[in-house]
Order: sequence, then C-alpha cells, then structure tokens
Amino acid sequence: MLGVCWTSAADKTSASAGKAEKPKAASAKTYKVEAAVEFEAVLSSGSFSAVEGVSASQPLEFRQRLAGAEHPQFVDVHQEGGKPSAAEKKGSPAVSPFNFVVHIMPVASKKKGVVDAQFQLECIDAVYNAAIWQVQADIELKKGEKTVILGQPAKVEITISDAQ
Repeated sequence: MLGVCWTSAADKTSASAGKAEKPKAASAKTYKVEAAVEFEAVLSSGSFSAVEGVSASQPLEFRQRLAGAEHPQFVDVHQEGGKPSAAEKKGSPAVSPFNFVVHIMPVASKKKGVVDAQFQLECIDAVYNAAIWQVQADIELKKGEKTVILGQPAKVEITISDAQ
C-alpha cells in the first residue's frame, strides 16, 4: 500500500527550474494481525491487516467454550449442553454477551524482527452497548510469535507478521 508524502511548501518548488515537484510516494509496510480474547467463558478471535503508522480497528468474532470439556470445544453462545437452542433451529444468528474491538497501530522498530505497536482493547456489553472495561498499552511484538499481553481480566493474545 502506498501513501503520499507531502513536503513543505518551500521544498515543493525547485529554485533552479522554478517548477513544482510532484508529491513523493512513501511505502508503508502492511502487517497481518491475529488477536484472541478469552473472557468469562467467551472466546473471541479474528485476523485483519494493519498498515504501519496507521490505526486499524477490528471487532472480533466470538465462540463460547463449553465448561467441563477435557479438550475445549467451541460452540455458539445460543447452544446449551452442545445442543442447538430453539432460536438456532429457526436459523437466527448467535449473540455474544460481550463484544471485543481491537485497535492497533504498528510502528517500525529499530530491532530486527520486532514491531512496536500502540494497542487498545475494548470489552463492550452487547445488551446495553456500554463499555465494561478497556486496556491501552504500548507493546513490543516479535513477528510471527504469539504474545500474551494481558492475563486479567481477560487473556489477550496477539500475533503480528508480515502480510503476504
């Protein structure tokens, strides 16, 4: 993805030719971001692209973990005991009690294989559409490695890698 880099007014005119220069294109790196949040038996996850130096926001999709499962199985929130609810039988979409939105702005790091980022996660009550809690942090992520950036009140994992 290319962005336009404008120079100052004094730099736009060449002193010798007296002509305006064309704006210069600056390349920005694009990253693939994967995020997962576990909060009160709800697992939400998603992946999206983020451009270096530009804030990106993404609501996460949800699934719910069944309590007592030896190997966690994920089902829609409307399911009880692994069986579809009456609402699902009618084809209505599942609804989560919580919505999560990730905001991230990756920034170039001087360290090789590392991306610095400004990170924000919002947990929103789906019924009242009100923020329950919010976390903001400046984080350092190693490319391609899953990083746990929060353990309480929710487990939050982020992976960042170069976009293909």
